Amino acid sequence: MLPILLLPLLPLVTTSFTPAVLPSSYDQSRNSAVAFGGVADAKITDSTLTNLSFSLTPTEVLVPTGKDVAFHEWCERIGIAINPAVRVITSDNSVAGRGAFAIGDLEECEIIAQIPTAVVFHPDNCAECFPQTAALISKSKRKAGFVRRKHKYFGWIQKRWQKIMKKQEQHTFYHLDQEQLWQPELTLYALDAVKEGHPWGTWISQWQRDDPTYRLFCLNAKAGDENLIDSVASNLKKSYAPYLDELHIKAALLIRLLRLNEERQVIPLNDDSETSGMYALLGSRAVALDDHVTGVIPFHDMINHSLDPNLSIAYTTDHIEIYTNCKIDKGQELFLCYTKLNKVISSVNALWALVQWGIPTPEEHFARCTVGPPRFLKQSFPCHGARMGEE
Repeated sequence: MLPILLLPLLPLVTTSFTPAVLPSSYDQSRNSAVAFGGVADAKITDSTLTNLSFSLTPTEVLVPTGKDVAFHEWCERIGIAINPAVRVITSDNSVAGRGAFAIGDLEECEIIAQIPTAVVFHPDNCAECFPQTAALISKSKRKAGFVRRKHKYFGWIQKRWQKIMKKQEQHTFYHLDQEQLWQPELTLYALDAVKEGHPWGTWISQWQRDDPTYRLFCLNAKAGDENLIDSVASNLKKSYAPYLDELHIKAALLIRLLRLNEERQVIPLNDDSETSGMYALLGSRAVALDDHVTGVIPFHDMINHSLDPNLSIAYTTDHIEIYTNCKIDKGQELFLCYTKLNKVISSVNALWALVQWGIPTPEEHFARCTVGPPRFLKQSFPCHGARMGEE
């Protein structure tokens, strides 16, 4: 087996993120909400889309798809306020085929979206909506030794027991700890949301990703599928990141697969392609909300990444606000930076961005890791969040 890589991460913010009950508008829309492709599709006609087209220049027009219209209707229904001069549109003009665009001029520091914290897809909010699944997860984690019942009279015994058990767990799980379980937990909740027709399911059904790593997970590959992993690593190096070492890419893929295998021993995830695909899809959209909470922020996850972003993000008690950090002309795509705001990215972080998000780092922004190969390959893979930090 290949040695382990170090791909360190820092949390996105340090502010506290208090669990919140979903707003009443969420419950009111529950019965009418459907996964895209059902009733919502039937209400959107070609004439509707034509009327919603946005002229950027005399020769350039952005026309939203039915999915784009349904997404904005969903945002309005659950209380996400989006600036009228901003639309999510599927278009070849987007760096990823779909993104957020300014359909009107935007001034610097202009708010483009306010997202209630109550609708953020993170474990605490999910537990409120899916109590049976939350109970199953809690029971599974206790059984695996990750969560233990507390007793007010025997706190010191509990702490001593936890230290003993922690030492034992280190010999059992090599690729995860308590804080790493957000990804399998949210995967389970996401599958439930789609299957049960929960309002989140309408949005989750629109998640998309198309890169070799995601396709590897959609095949429900295992660490023993060496030829398949070799092929994906070669493809990633050739088509996405020729400046990265292919051995490092393969090691990162192996670690991701090994981690999922260990997480299945803790969280009751099905061993099938649907679950593995959702796991990889969710991982590419999640962000660290604070030191201990990771989740997916609706609308925020539709904005693409750039090392030269024109948007910034701020957190309040009840809302997440996305605002412009410069003047933006009509027709420009809107971007957030998924990494630390600097122009040079190390090989470690470039590798993480490629495997976790499917995002290649432009070579002009890439700086090869100064850490020697032996140490570089002996360290462990990152355990938390989806925002990268410094080495």
